[in-house]
Amino acid sequence: MIRQTDYPGAMQVFARASQVHPQSPYVMLGLAMAQALGGKPGQAAETCKLILKNQPAFSPARLLMAFSHYMSGEYEQAERVAASGLRSSSASPYLYYVDAAALLKLNSADYTRMLQELDVAERGIQSCALCYFVRSKVHQAAGDLPAAILDLETLVSRIAPDFDQAWYRLASLYQRAGRQEDSRTARAKFEAIKTLESDPDSQLIRTMLLPSLRR
Repeated sequence: MIRQTDYPGAMQVFARASQVHPQSPYVMLGLAMAQALGGKPGQAAETCKLILKNQPAFSPARLLMAFSHYMSGEYEQAERVAASGLRSSSASPYLYYVDAAALLKLNSADYTRMLQELDVAERGIQSCALCYFVRSKVHQAAGDLPAAILDLETLVSRIAPDFDQAWYRLASLYQRAGRQEDSRTARAKFEAIKTLESDPDSQLIRTMLLPSLRR
């Protein structure tokens, strides 16, 4: 059901299963994942909290909890949960992404830390378009316009040519850099491919946690 994006149905199934197997971290993780992707990230965070109460070392729950707080706009909580997970020597590269993205949302000026974390995330996550997207925002916040443009150019040329928001931001950055023709081209590309599909962060959650449900 989760693979088919039937999140309400998945929530019902996992909720019933959790009554029979309340101590199963994988059943509870399935419930939390359905909640997060089904538009209830606050409930997902609470479910992850219950998992971690019984099994503090269950890293997928910590990861989903950080993402859930991030999706709820609770960036301080997201950063705190992610940072606690990064203390582990085997921390997931996805946690590095969440921590950097949350710090950016919190208007942190620790650009070096964010860029280092995004480097780790990019090395560990195959074809991580969001890593380059957020890195571009960090470079822009740091005042490095050429680097911000290069990040997006790399994203759309090598990783995700149809990432509509990357083209949208690229058009804006080209305009700021005085590259009017490039800006018009990027804007036209955005208009040609813009979609109403689910946000990239939700897709990242699916990518990172669906394998966990096979256990």
